[in-house]
Amino acid sequence: MSKKCSAIKLLGTLGLMGFAAGVDYVFANNLYFRLFSKKSPWKKDVFDESGMPEGSILRESENVFMMSEDGLLLHAYFTPALNHKYAICVHGNGRNLTHMTDRAMGFVNMGYNVLSIELRAYGQSEGENFGAGYPDRRDLVCWCKWISEKDPDAEIVIYGVSMGGATVMMASGERDIPSNVKCAVEDCGYTSFFDQLAYMFKGKNIPPFPVLNTVDALCKKRLGFSLRENTSVQQLKKATLPMLFIHGEKDTFVPFYMLDEEFNACASSEKEKFVVPESGHGESHLVNPELYWGTISEFVNKYIN
Repeated sequence: MSKKCSAIKLLGTLGLMGFAAGVDYVFANNLYFRLFSKKSPWKKDVFDESGMPEGSILRESENVFMMSEDGLLLHAYFTPALNHKYAICVHGNGRNLTHMTDRAMGFVNMGYNVLSIELRAYGQSEGENFGAGYPDRRDLVCWCKWISEKDPDAEIVIYGVSMGGATVMMASGERDIPSNVKCAVEDCGYTSFFDQLAYMFKGKNIPPFPVLNTVDALCKKRLGFSLRENTSVQQLKKATLPMLFIHGEKDTFVPFYMLDEEFNACASSEKEKFVVPESGHGESHLVNPELYWGTISEFVNKYIN
């Protein structure tokens, strides 16, 4: 083959590679926008609290605000009780507190002060980008400090569902989480947001590579963290809090196998698993509410008087 033909072939190959890289970037950039931007059409319901049920305990709660470490004004509802027991409830992805009413009520019925927080860029909380749990872990630690500063005798359980569960797991590995936090409960949280997206891609017969790798690179550049490196599993390796892991056996959104990965990674010497056989994603409290809240109460009462 002549040098001229070889050069033409090389240019053609480079052109195809460049085209493929361009397509990958366009697709990944669009996916990044839909996953993380406050303006995403996938997230249009996270600011609307009109769907909060009539008679919701949150409608009767106090609006409270706190400044995050990076200068965002964050919102929560505070439902008081006349004691030093506190539960912080953390919602899932694409949802706001209108979907946490029944869970907040579960802790109210257990006699707790309840702080139902809205993650950054959700509801009334400031922020232009969603965090998928990692920056939110610091916000959760700050909310724990907010309670402990107001009530030095506070005893706190942190509780989260789905992405909120991942936030709880990530916060459990933070060294400066106040000693007032006595235990944690996570329900159907993911090992990492990258793993979660890869699982969803495979379910639709779409190869995760290279798009998710490009999304991860965009997260590093724009948000300052990696979806693959900054994970629930990595944070759990540093956890010391007693922790209850809950998962529905029929969960096809955050797959059931992630439960064992998280449980085995958790460094805490006091940890338990609670599997709900007939439950899908985030449905365990509906499938068997008596067993669900009874199990949580039994676990939490070991550490909070």
